[in-house]
Amino acid sequence: MHSTVTSELLCLRYSDGVLCREPACYYPAGTQPSCEGHLAEDERQDLHDQQRAEQIQQAAATLHKLADMTTIDSALPSPAFPAPASLRQMAEAVASMLTEEGEDFARRLNQKRVIQKKPNLPLRLPETLRDDIKAAAVISGASLDGEAHQALQEFLAGRFTPKQPVRAARGDGAKSVNLNIRVDPALRKQAEDLGHELLAHGKLTWAPKVTQIIRAWLVERLDDEFRNPQRYNFRPPAINDRSSST
Repeated sequence: MHSTVTSELLCLRYSDGVLCREPACYYPAGTQPSCEGHLAEDERQDLHDQQRAEQIQQAAATLHKLADMTTIDSALPSPAFPAPASLRQMAEAVASMLTEEGEDFARRLNQKRVIQKKPNLPLRLPETLRDDIKAAAVISGASLDGEAHQALQEFLAGRFTPKQPVRAARGDGAKSVNLNIRVDPALRKQAEDLGHELLAHGKLTWAPKVTQIIRAWLVERLDDEFRNPQRYNFRPPAINDRSSST
């Protein structure tokens, strides 16, 4: 049986099939490989997702078995070991993570983390401007949080500098409202610090505030209808625990 080593896949290729260097991965010629080394990135992600789902199911089943064991053997429960009813509740909680309810729970939990890490930043805008920005963002699919993030990144990189705003005349009748944005606090501080540095070194005649930077950016993006929109949406982290792959 003649063999050659394929450097790309790191496997031994024989005339009648392939013996991969991954353990227990052999597949005859003309069939599909079974190990991760031969899979595309999206296929690997699907494999990890499937493995994690199976592990969640196994964990729920194990908790149910432990509950049955503690019911039969009264010597097992102890202050350090949950009662059967608690074990069954844990099993149901674990199994629920594979349902729509579990997906909603993970999303809500992630949103709470986002709120804790990225506090709200209200922008004062004329109501008509606020509404126009929100409507254009919806049509283009842009995330306003993502656009705000990009605005500060561009300012820090020196690729975007807002014009100094002109104070509105008193009694102009324009109603102002809040546009709520969430941006990383560390990024906000970097932008604020840079504004003061530019003023101190005479590069600017004013120190732009974070809200002024973001507002100017959103107005410009509104003019081009949020072309190439930022999609900085916060989603639950992908299931990708590769350490548990079998």
